[in-house]
Amino acid sequence: MSKRCVVFGLVATMVAGMFLTSSLVAAKAITIAVSVPRLSNPFFGRAVKVVQEAAKQQGVEVIVLDAGDDSAKQLADIETMIIRKVDGVILAPNDQEALVPGVEKLAKAKIPVVTVDRQVARGDYLAHVGGNNVAGAKIAASFIADKLNGQGTVVELLGQPGSSPALQRAKGFEEVMSKYPGIKLIVQPANFRRSDAVTVLENILQANPNIDAIFTHNEEMGLGAIQVLKSRGFKPGQVIVVAFDTHKETLQAIEDGWLQGNIEQFPDQQFRTGLKILLNYIKAGVKPPQRDNYLTPLLITKENITQSEKYGE
Repeated sequence: MSKRCVVFGLVATMVAGMFLTSSLVAAKAITIAVSVPRLSNPFFGRAVKVVQEAAKQQGVEVIVLDAGDDSAKQLADIETMIIRKVDGVILAPNDQEALVPGVEKLAKAKIPVVTVDRQVARGDYLAHVGGNNVAGAKIAASFIADKLNGQGTVVELLGQPGSSPALQRAKGFEEVMSKYPGIKLIVQPANFRRSDAVTVLENILQANPNIDAIFTHNEEMGLGAIQVLKSRGFKPGQVIVVAFDTHKETLQAIEDGWLQGNIEQFPDQQFRTGLKILLNYIKAGVKPPQRDNYLTPLLITKENITQSEKYGE
């Protein structure tokens, strides 16, 4: 065999190897992590399924991480994902301050992160997608104040201390309520948990049996509040109840007259948008037009219940 043939054969082998390597790289599956505060919270349990279904259609592997309402665990989970070299992270931070170091570590490892629903106080993240919590809480406050003609006693059940939704919803709600001197506001944390809402509201009613309205920072606390009202013999609508977030039970509570209003922030759309932004960056290096993206909230009542994202499911 001539030297020319040998050289040609080596070149052909190298070229074939290059094409093979290129195809293997192109075929490498994308793996992302989705980290949420607590999967047993229906809001996040549903959101994770939405991401999994959308990712599966694109051949993307999803690692689900449940922080169990523990910021230290969520930070440890992030460390593990950095070691595993995932391609990106969708993060709903348990606490807006506590998760800042985790976001910074992801940035240092060049792993893009999109926060969804909940935010970090600062950090080098690719994007945030969420509802406008301040605006939604203002809508709820105005609705309640109007129903009460600016007079009465209102209970506000706060979400988890340190979380961005709890801070922002309290800010919006209390800003509006401060304009009504005839309204007495009772504020207590119930940690986004139905069971906590039951305990907290029972204690409040011991000292304040004649309340006129309740605003809760999520749907689980709203349903807990309704549970207490039922057990105490209240009738539907006797106490105005307005909650944040939506699932089947809240829609049924609206139909039954126990829940007068619910702030819809379209969580399915939030998480689908977050996934789209993350994959666009991973696949093509495309950044979103703006870093922070807020969906406009909508007050759901009996009159417009069909506009809820969850209606008909």
